[in-house]
Amino acid sequence: MLKKIGKNIVVQTVLGTLIAWYVRFVYKTSKWTIVNFPENLADGKKAVVLVFWHGRALGGPLAFFHGCFKGLEAHGLTSLHRDGRTLAVALEHMGIRVTGGSSRHGGASAGLSMIRALRKGRVLFGVAPDGSKPGFRMTKGAIVMAKDAGVPVVLQGYSTERRRICKTWDKFMIPYPFTRGTIVFSDPIDIPRDLDADGIEYWRVEMENKLNALNEEADRRVGLKEPSQRGKTRMSFFKFYEMMTVAASPLIAVLLAFRKSKGKEDMARFPERMGYPSAKRPEGKLVWIHGASVGETLSVLPLIRQIQTDHPQWTVMVTSGTVTSAKLMGERLTGNAFHQYVPVDLPSAAHRFVKFWKPDLALWIESEFWPNLLSAAKEEGVPVVLINGRVSDRSFKRWQRFSFFSRKLQSLFTESFGQTDEDARRLGVLGAAKTACVGNIKYGAGKPPCDGAELEKLQKLIGDRPCWIAASTHKGEEESVRSAHELLKKKYPGLLTVLAPRHPNRADEIAALLSGLNVARRSAGQEITPETDVYLADTIGEMGLFYRLASVAFVGGSLIPFGGQNMLEPAVLGKAVICGKYTMNFKEIVAKAKAEDALIEVGDSASLAGALETLFDKPELLAEKQKNAERFATAQTGVIGRLMTALKPYFEKE
Repeated sequence: MLKKIGKNIVVQTVLGTLIAWYVRFVYKTSKWTIVNFPENLADGKKAVVLVFWHGRALGGPLAFFHGCFKGLEAHGLTSLHRDGRTLAVALEHMGIRVTGGSSRHGGASAGLSMIRALRKGRVLFGVAPDGSKPGFRMTKGAIVMAKDAGVPVVLQGYSTERRRICKTWDKFMIPYPFTRGTIVFSDPIDIPRDLDADGIEYWRVEMENKLNALNEEADRRVGLKEPSQRGKTRMSFFKFYEMMTVAASPLIAVLLAFRKSKGKEDMARFPERMGYPSAKRPEGKLVWIHGASVGETLSVLPLIRQIQTDHPQWTVMVTSGTVTSAKLMGERLTGNAFHQYVPVDLPSAAHRFVKFWKPDLALWIESEFWPNLLSAAKEEGVPVVLINGRVSDRSFKRWQRFSFFSRKLQSLFTESFGQTDEDARRLGVLGAAKTACVGNIKYGAGKPPCDGAELEKLQKLIGDRPCWIAASTHKGEEESVRSAHELLKKKYPGLLTVLAPRHPNRADEIAALLSGLNVARRSAGQEITPETDVYLADTIGEMGLFYRLASVAFVGGSLIPFGGQNMLEPAVLGKAVICGKYTMNFKEIVAKAKAEDALIEVGDSASLAGALETLFDKPELLAEKQKNAERFATAQTGVIGRLMTALKPYFEKE
């Protein structure tokens, strides 16, 4: 019955007229404060798109009554259903022209009409970008409209001291008369005309965050301690995650028991995984650096050395989660640096860890995010900086599907440094508050160390045999390495292939794949003999040694759709470098290396064998490729210095 009454045009007209009268009455009887009104738009000569949340839509007419945007012809976009028609009547009574349309009905034609009007100038178009459920989620319509029309966007938030928040999807705010109100504007935002889909998504997230911030500021200015636009019924993401991890504690215990049985946990230091310390906290300032595993922890060694040089009064604590990384850190950390295992991401373990160590600064490497641990750090007031942040194409798309979670997670970082400008941009899209790029710290890693005596011994055993290395190979690539070896061995009977898998625990599986070839295993202490076809380098922490044995290095993870591994390690040692075509994880490095003729790309075992044959046949070409690779890798240094400059305020803060 009520729906039928609401569809009646007479009822819509009466309701619309009453709404217009009520809004004018509220304006006339209340005291209003205007904050940050864009003065350069006050002359009314330009067009502008005014954007506000659907639940705060009355802020637009109230600003119009106050004389904001004087000289501009005001337009509003309303939907075509009964509520929209009632609102249209109200807006027309307030002196605001109406365009009908929404994302579901008539939006395209309405948008074209609005763009044409905006291009003529002297027009203000008010748009609620969350015009359908869910509320407070920016859609791209206003961004596209402003981009195509070539006009700026101004965001608006408003609040009143006395009001009612309706229990609707948009938390619609009805201001009461005789109150105190605040209307807050953003600076004009110029939308680039050449935006692609990723660019539009960046501005969508950016404006959504800014619009929320404006309304929260308006709430605070009228004396409301708790911002109300989102209501009080939504559970905090972090509280929900915390509850889920507590509920999953038995499963986590089973997983840890399984890892113990497989030797993936350090039994002597296992209490550290529960947040219990195995050492006393050193006096003075403490910087906590966290990396997931071997690659991340090794990449920060130059950074740690620079911290020790520039800020010797600071102690460095490195955390990681794997036994192999802990072993390597134990061997390579010197001076006032030490290692602890990172606690599992249970609330109790995370809070226990942070409360005991009380770090003055936390630096997180690349892309391992543990919400409970990061939340505990934030609660204790620890600034957390993301270093060398990486967002692959796949993870970027995945995080965008869960933008609410990504925004909450990224908000825990005080500052985020991407590996590349694109990574920094993507982190911003996903919700990082402050982003920048100083370069990839793997550029500053320098030459990997090796045992000089062991190198001399192995080089004598190899002699003048042609030797190449297949490094950091993944499952599915060793077959191609074998095929390339067998093709080359027909021309080079003395060929030696050094095979260093990314995960040495696959050595038994790989040895079985190499059945029929003469294989010597490093882990078993087997020597290289003149008959050895493949030297299976199945140990941890000796890549500097293995790379130095060969003249050419194939870097794995790139013949399969994994994304590649770091090609700078062999390049900085002056090795000719070959990669497959799947290098998504290192797009910037690979693109630059190709441009400098410092990298050869292959597609399969046949082209891999062909590239190796060409290099072995032409010593002058091999020398040129080696020189190019080394020059390219060494030219990328300086990133550690730039990073330390960016981090200087954190280290010098009292």
